[in-house]
Amino acid sequence: MQVDFFMTERLDAEYVGEDGARHRPVMLHRAIVGSLERFIGILIEKVREPYQSGWPRYRLRCSNITDAQADYCRGNC
Repeated sequence: MQVDFFMTERLDAEYVGEDGARHRPVMLHRAIVGSLERFIGILIEKVREPYQSGWPRYRLRCSNITDAQADYCRGNC
């Protein structure tokens, strides 16, 4: 279960309370995949810290679609 204070603001959601005033609700929702992805990302970052010098942060590969990009790909990727 996830408590979301910001999505209701983005959706401009409001309700009228017993006092007659407008209030911003708090959204409760399931975020199984998002939470799992965040957990795995944090876990990978923590586990790889001792090996940081041996692992590049980003690995890039590019592939040309037409021959017009072939020279760029050979020189930059």
